[in-house]
Amino acid sequence: VLTPNGYLVFQLPIGHFQDVPLEDTIGIRSYPNQEIEECLRRNGLGFLHPLSSHFECMDSFEPHSHQFRLAQKICPMLPAGSMDWDELEQPHFVSELDAHLYAVYADDCVRAGNHPEGIHTLQILVNKNPDYLAGWLRLAALLIETGQLPQALVTMKEITALHPDYQEGHRMLKQLIQKCPNLYDSGIYSLSASQHFPGDPSRDFPALTDREYF
Repeated sequence: VLTPNGYLVFQLPIGHFQDVPLEDTIGIRSYPNQEIEECLRRNGLGFLHPLSSHFECMDSFEPHSHQFRLAQKICPMLPAGSMDWDELEQPHFVSELDAHLYAVYADDCVRAGNHPEGIHTLQILVNKNPDYLAGWLRLAALLIETGQLPQALVTMKEITALHPDYQEGHRMLKQLIQKCPNLYDSGIYSLSASQHFPGDPSRDFPALTDREYF
């Protein structure tokens, strides 16, 4: 890359260059397609088939990859595969993008009328990322909407345990107990909250929803 006066700005040697690079040299390595596909597959990713009229995903997608990571941005919702982060290279690392995409996928399932898949998706999401308060709130709201009040109570108790400073969570839990005292008296408790490590206290989050469920 040269300036208008012909002075060298920097150079880009492509491939495996032999000469010692200058200070203003940027090296670029080219990767074989097979190596790229294998790396993507190990991390639950893959390519979209460029010739498909329906933007179907290539066979390189593993069942746990969840095609929505890319495909959901440009095509209708595809059948869900099994969600298993444990098969990824870094199963304990859930990025903000991962959390966002799984939450988007859950909302897409709900809009399509597939509430069980949406709830299941959110349950896996919050189990892998218990600090993701927005996912907990959406899960609790869906459980209430679908009439699964025992599970909603468990979820609300987990929210208040993981985020003790979240006052709206305590309010919703109290409201749920008041409206359904038989649930509280039945001794329902959380089976998974004790497995999580509480994150930083969360403040100033919105309520579950602006609607009144009770």
